[in-house]
Amino acid sequence: MMFVGEEQVSIVTDMTVDEFYDKVRQILEERLGAVEISRRGELYIRPSGSLVSFLSDVKFHGSVTKTKDGYRVWIKYTLSPSTACWVLGVVLFFCTLIGGAIIFVPALEKSKVANAVNNALRILREETERR
Repeated sequence: MMFVGEEQVSIVTDMTVDEFYDKVRQILEERLGAVEISRRGELYIRPSGSLVSFLSDVKFHGSVTKTKDGYRVWIKYTLSPSTACWVLGVVLFFCTLIGGAIIFVPALEKSKVANAVNNALRILREETERR
């Protein structure tokens, strides 16, 4: 059972690609985790901090695309039950018949991840957009 979401933002700015990539890396690392950006603008984010959970696996991927007047940043995230969650679910199911409910823990964490991504992109826009 996977839960998927995505967020994107378009930013009007005169920043160079290198300047913008540095700012993207800085802001996303502060809020989401370790960030790598390929030369083609592919985003790889390894979640950290409050986004890491024993009961769910969070995965991010995205892109930074140059547009006519700035950039578009897109991030997709998926949450799925971790191996530990499945094991607990099976054990609790046989012991209490409610263990199946534990595999829905990632659904509860989806709003936390969505808010973190949304806030990171909002801050990125605030700090880079031309006014």
